[in-house]
Amino acid sequence: VSTQSTGGPIIKLNVGGKKFTTSKSTLTKYADSMLTSMFSGKYDLALDDEKCVFIDRDPKAFEYVLNFLREGENWEPPTDFDMERRVRTEFDFFQLPYKKKTLSTNGPSPIIFSSTSTAFSPSGTFGSTSNAFGRSSGPFGFSGTFP
Repeated sequence: VSTQSTGGPIIKLNVGGKKFTTSKSTLTKYADSMLTSMFSGKYDLALDDEKCVFIDRDPKAFEYVLNFLREGENWEPPTDFDMERRVRTEFDFFQLPYKKKTLSTNGPSPIIFSSTSTAFSPSGTFGSTSNAFGRSSGPFGFSGTFP
């Protein structure tokens, strides 16, 4: 299951059929998480035929979980609405703090509700980004704020 690395033992995972390799220190970064409990040594873990720890979860969403554990504050959440929902589900399951970045140096960043460029920002601004021709307008030609 593991060998040593600078971050502690190396852990090989099989999450929903996809293989991942990481360190125990990465998986146990958050003391109150399910991953820390799983890898505390107190529990028997299911192993696949290759001796990888088997976790029956969404492998695509788990990639974001693992990247969050690796990158910390530099982590970028998914921009796709469906994937963001799936990732939140995994964060809830693994009992990890999910904090979507909402602030930038220019004020609140927009929260995208669709794959189009239309956005709603926490400040109440409803608009869109510039198109390839440098023109900016909101949905249906409207750009402005809600009352």
